[in-house]
Order: sequence, then structure tokens, then C-alpha cells
Amino acid sequence: MMQKKTNFARREKKHVVFMPYKAALWDCLASVYEAARQDRNATVSVVPIPWFEVNEQGQATVMHDESDMFPQDLKILPWKKYDIRRKKPDIVFVHNPYDEFNSVSHVHEDFYLKNIRPYVRELVYVPYYVAIDGEVPKDRLMSAGLDYADLLPVESEQVRQQYADVFRNFWQEAGRWPEKEIELAKFQVLGSPKFDCVCRPRPQDEELPPEWVRLLYDGAGRRKPLIFYNNSVQALYTEKERMLDKIGRVLQICREQQEQVTLLWRPHPLYRESVAYSCPERLASYDELVRQYISEGWGIYDDTPDMYRSIALSDAYYGDMSSVVSLYKRTGKPIMIQNCTV
Repeated sequence: MMQKKTNFARREKKHVVFMPYKAALWDCLASVYEAARQDRNATVSVVPIPWFEVNEQGQATVMHDESDMFPQDLKILPWKKYDIRRKKPDIVFVHNPYDEFNSVSHVHEDFYLKNIRPYVRELVYVPYYVAIDGEVPKDRLMSAGLDYADLLPVESEQVRQQYADVFRNFWQEAGRWPEKEIELAKFQVLGSPKFDCVCRPRPQDEELPPEWVRLLYDGAGRRKPLIFYNNSVQALYTEKERMLDKIGRVLQICREQQEQVTLLWRPHPLYRESVAYSCPERLASYDELVRQYISEGWGIYDDTPDMYRSIALSDAYYGDMSSVVSLYKRTGKPIMIQNCTV
């Protein structure tokens, strides 16, 4: 239930704050941040907030602070020194809508949406994913972010309607629809910053990291095709052990074909945490799979926050159906979805 806000003082410039938690998900806020920085009537800051791994009992365990992993040109403020109760920002942008209801990771409790809501004039939740063939997974259509946010930008009218329908049905069942109907205005078709990242070429996307050059060129100096191999959390939850076996088979085949193609393996940023939650008995073997892949050095393991360099430099996509496929389609390059049963 949305909490009452505190009183806000008038000031000469808007105080705008971005509160991401995963550096690898900064893409869903990047172009919004750039636009905000161009506003002369705004002061803009980024406060990366910490997040915790969650164990099988739903308890927060290891804390992660990724402040040093974000782009160096951002104006970063340490989360420990940022007092939102005193600052009372005009606008806060977030990309984690789950509060305590995420089974894999939690942001720090101080930054749950329900806890920061009273101290923010306008709270904007920008989804960290895009629709897959126009459809948003049902488990992402209802969250704390949808209730506490003042604005939720989406990429299409089809997606807006899905959010609106779920929002309406939820509050109708709760018997509170008449008073909540006005909040449908928060769902607005404004596009997704993730598509901006794909469609706007960057100089760094054309620069091969030195460690990639050895793997991308054969003995005759010819560039081998680079295959972007992606693993999604949603597919893991559906298939569990079969998916982990499939990854092992894919790596084995690509190892055998390393003279013809180069593999770039990029699991979802929370893939390991998801393995630990969905099939903890396989976590050690998954860790060993990753360790062996990296140590053998025949393929690229991309765990950097910047997925778009890999999209730009790769020649084809292989892997799970996910929102990454929706982004990759914009490149016009070949896409093949893996089947974990073969």
C-alpha cells in the first residue's frame, strides 16, 4: 500500500538520483541518465545500492556492493553517506521492484521501495527487462515497484496493456479498484533504454579487447565467427538439472570446434545465485564448469557489466529465449534458441 510522502522544500534545481544495484543492469537506466545530465535545471547523482545473496531459507547472506563496477564517468555517491530522509530527492529512478520478495537476491532493506517512498517526490521504476515477442512473463507483471512507483515506462502499447490488466485484476480482487483506477496513468509508452543501448553505436563496441584477439583469429589471421552464448534465469528455473547438463554439452561441442568458431559465454548476471537457489546440489559442479572453461582459455567468458559490446562484436546468438533475444533481433544477425533436451 502506497505510503504518505513527507513535505518537500522548494529548490532551484531538481534533485535527481539513480539507485541501481547491479552494474550489469545499468543499461536499463543509462540513456535516461544521459538525458537527465543534459537538463540544466537538475543535479544528477548515482547511488549504487548494495544487494544480498539469499539462501534456501530466504535469508540474506553475502552482501555485494558493485559501486566500483559502474561506468567511470558517472557521478557516484556512496550509499552509506547518502541520507535519503534528509536529502528528500525530487525524482528517484530504480530498476529493482521486488523489495523482500525476490527469492534470489535482495537489495539492502534501507532501499526497499516501501522504505524510500515517503522521502521521494516522484519514484520511477524502469523495468530491467524487455518483452519477449511482445509478452512479459507473468511473474514480472506484479511487484512492489508497480504499486509504489509514480511512473513505469514501457516499450509498447501491447506491454502497457499487460501491466494495466494485471494491475486492474489485482486491485479488483482486493476490492479497492475504484480508488486505484487513477494509477493506471503510471504505465506509459516511453520506450526502453535497453533498446537505446542496442541502436546507438558506441566507439568501444568496435574495439576488440586484447585478450579476445588471440581467440578470434586463426593461424592464418582470419577472423572466426563469434557466437554469443546466453543463459537465462527463467530457462534455468524451468529445466534445472537438464539445463546445466545442456550447458556442459554445448561447451564440449564448442571446445571441439574451437578452430572454426569462437564461443563467448555470458550467463545472466544472477545465474550462479539462481543455481544455488533452484538446484543447490549442482552448484559445485556448475562452479567447476565455469572454472574449467576460464582456465582452459579456448573461449571468452564475459561477466562484465557491459553486455552490448558482446552483442555488437558477435556474429550470431545461441542460447535461451529471453529478453536478450528481443534486443539481439535489432541487430539483424542470426539467432538460434537452444533445446536443453538434445
